[in-house]
Amino acid sequence: MYDIEPLSGTGSTYNYRIYYTDYSAREWIQASFSWNQGGNPFKLDAKLFRTIDKGSKKTIECKTLILAAGSIGSTEILIKSIDTTRTTGQKLSISNRLGMGYSTNGDLLGVISTTKKDIQATRGPIVTSAIKFNETSNFIYTIEDSSIPKMFSGISHLLSQGALFRKLLGFVGAGLTNEIMKMITPVQIPPFSNTSLPLQFSDQDLSKTLLLSGMGTDTYDGTISPQDTWKVNPNRDMNALNVLNIDFDLNKLLPLFAKMRNSMERLANEIGENGSSFSTPLWDPNNVNTSLTIVLHNLGGCSMGKDRNHGVVDSFGRVYKGDGATLSEYYSDPGGNANFYVVDGGIVPTSLGINSSLTISALAFRIAEKIVGSGNLPIEAVVDGTETIYFPK
Repeated sequence: MYDIEPLSGTGSTYNYRIYYTDYSAREWIQASFSWNQGGNPFKLDAKLFRTIDKGSKKTIECKTLILAAGSIGSTEILIKSIDTTRTTGQKLSISNRLGMGYSTNGDLLGVISTTKKDIQATRGPIVTSAIKFNETSNFIYTIEDSSIPKMFSGISHLLSQGALFRKLLGFVGAGLTNEIMKMITPVQIPPFSNTSLPLQFSDQDLSKTLLLSGMGTDTYDGTISPQDTWKVNPNRDMNALNVLNIDFDLNKLLPLFAKMRNSMERLANEIGENGSSFSTPLWDPNNVNTSLTIVLHNLGGCSMGKDRNHGVVDSFGRVYKGDGATLSEYYSDPGGNANFYVVDGGIVPTSLGINSSLTISALAFRIAEKIVGSGNLPIEAVVDGTETIYFPK
């Protein structure tokens, strides 16, 4: 999906036309095969299908549009819809706040290796426990344990080596498969150097490695914007990936990360086999310029606000019209019913300092209730004292 065309005022029974690429699309040809067997003639008529390499450009129309592509994805789709190369039809008009208020949610990766006891990091759920720290109003953060799929066991020997781990991520970003394989293959067997063998990794490679996932309250003032080289190109590929600049000043994370690293190291002193066995492989507190941070809980970009001067959507995810008659006018049908929503982490207007999944789920249920009414949701309410808890029916 790379373009949204509003259809209001066109006489269409639908309100939006969505432009997207179908990568599962196939093309076919009719073929006939004839042969003789034992003096008898045979003929086979068949349709031969193949996947179209670059996909097939398609459109679909709808009356109500709910955009839920994630913080980066939804922001990118709206940016592309504004900067569309399409010369027909109407274009979306969105708040100037689009792409602003981006948050990393203070994500920080920590590694304890080796541990006193077997952790078996490749088994069980991804998170089994968490500790929430509330030291001051400016330093709220959470540290969770985290598992890792067995298929990534080959990176176990790189997790505690910051420079090599960052180098590996660079190869991943560049798509250099051969270089990636060389780095994650811990042992080379000279007699078989010219032989192509499948890579075999054991979950024992991570049996004494504990990953820690840190999250905290950052300054939530990052930006997501189109790259200039893409935006100014009149022949820009609307379907291209990696066309965004995501800017966040990592120096602003220094106070928060110092707190989180200190707490992680205290855990490592108890869990590590030889006292402290702790590292943050992507983050060097002494050199921010060479540091990275993996962001698992992207937030913002389509943040909610009281009107279009303060947000892209309102508290119910309804998209404000950038050229509406009032600051709080949102996209709606002639009857005034909202018909364009963003429902994902992109609408969260601040960092959370905890795992964001439940907050996003709560917002999604709240918006769904607004759209269809509480009686139509597959949930039931249970009152426990003064608290109402919702369970699936």
